[in-house]
Amino acid sequence: LVDVVDLALCTNPQVKATWAGVKAGAASLGEAKAAYLPTLTAGLSRVQDRTSFPGSGMGGQSLQDTSRNLGLNWRLFDFGTRSANQAAANALLDAALATHDATLQRLLESVVGAYFDAQSARASWDSKTQLEQLAQRTLDTARRREASGAGSQTDTLQASTALAKATLERSRAAGD
Repeated sequence: LVDVVDLALCTNPQVKATWAGVKAGAASLGEAKAAYLPTLTAGLSRVQDRTSFPGSGMGGQSLQDTSRNLGLNWRLFDFGTRSANQAAANALLDAALATHDATLQRLLESVVGAYFDAQSARASWDSKTQLEQLAQRTLDTARRREASGAGSQTDTLQASTALAKATLERSRAAGD
């Protein structure tokens, strides 16, 4: 049963899909929480310019400039937008977790039920096979008794009928 459940959990596409939904919900919640953090921006630019005047006696001019900037922004008040986004992301994560749990429960219910149905069918087939063997031995005994004069033809026919019924039941059990 443990192997069957493990196989079902690892290969079921619905479980994989709901787990992906949980991961997406967790990422959305992380993104909503990140809105409370400050943002840091940095920039670097370099300009190199050369100007020349062909045909004149003036020499060319060169300009090189490097500028750097650094910015820190921190939103302190946003009229509840960040907290509403975080609450919505948290609710979506809870819904994804509940969907995943429900999917797991449905899968486990069907797998365990199918496993025990298969085990019951196997046990039924085993018992029907033993009953068929017993009916065959009974028929053999009835035929020997009839041949030796100790039994009647009715006993042999009843044993033959019992064997036919046992064979039919074993065949049905094999189908199950």
